[in-house]
Amino acid sequence: MFDCQVSQIYCRRGPETRELSHATCEHVAFVRKCSPDLYDRTAGLSNVPLSSRGRIPHAFKTTSRLEQVMISIVCVYNNERLLADFLLDSLSRQTVPYELITIDNTENQCTSAAQALNCGGRKARGKYIMFVHQDIRLCNIEWLHDAERSLDSLPNLGVAGVAGRREGGCILTNLTNGTPPTAEGTQNVAEPVAVQTLDECLTIVPRDVFSVLQFDEITCDGWHLYAVEYCVSSTLLGFVLYVLPFHTYHASEGISSTPTEPIDRLISHCPMAEPAFLPKAYYMALKRVIKKHKHNVSKIHTVFGDWSTTSPIALQQMTRAMRKIASFIYKSKTSLG
Repeated sequence: MFDCQVSQIYCRRGPETRELSHATCEHVAFVRKCSPDLYDRTAGLSNVPLSSRGRIPHAFKTTSRLEQVMISIVCVYNNERLLADFLLDSLSRQTVPYELITIDNTENQCTSAAQALNCGGRKARGKYIMFVHQDIRLCNIEWLHDAERSLDSLPNLGVAGVAGRREGGCILTNLTNGTPPTAEGTQNVAEPVAVQTLDECLTIVPRDVFSVLQFDEITCDGWHLYAVEYCVSSTLLGFVLYVLPFHTYHASEGISSTPTEPIDRLISHCPMAEPAFLPKAYYMALKRVIKKHKHNVSKIHTVFGDWSTTSPIALQQMTRAMRKIASFIYKSKTSLG
């Protein structure tokens, strides 16, 4: 059985001192242990003295005023260094208080993302719950502050995120990923935009909504499409989903260079094939999500493509492959004049 570690974190900016809890001292010590270089350069926390007993530094005070926290951050992690280098580093620079709930999966204690995140979500005390990957970086020190203001202004909010798709549209996002960082989407957003589904790297759910609808641990019993399924279920309850216009970095690209499905292996031998394939577990999860919602929606729009709920996935994969081949042939003929 896994355990959710709950910390209430208050941040510090420049000469201004904000309240930090005992858990914050443990949080900073954890960052220092995992990544000494990161600890040395962490804004506002690099000079915090820590005693051998982990007592609170004299410059800070404890607090239990959870009503001040607007956003609870829930993260299940399996790599302490990634967590420290990306998510915790960017959180340490934020200018508003937040609650941090981490689920340690370094020994594969959790059977699924839905199970772990539901555990963390039920412990959250903030007005909004952010479910986020360990290798996400919030690229602005005002990210949480701006998100709070934006979330409060969105009508009938069910879920918000940083990348999403809608019917007949492209990927909407200000997200970059990979090394070097590249644009994830084909269209940036300047304001919140309504979509059908959101990518699971970062999603934010009002705690009132989460109390009504949690992640489906039966349909999504692995590590893929739990947010997509949650989004579709949310829209069926009448909620609206939004992509937020805040710059975010995701270290992982969410794809593999090794094909696992038969059609992907066939495509990989084609000269125009891109070395980007989805894992087998993704397609298994997709089948279960489609089975659940085939009578509710005709298509599910994800950041990795649009999927019909009435056609076999293998046939859809073949159709997509043929379109790629046809497009490659057309471009080749055009370039030859």
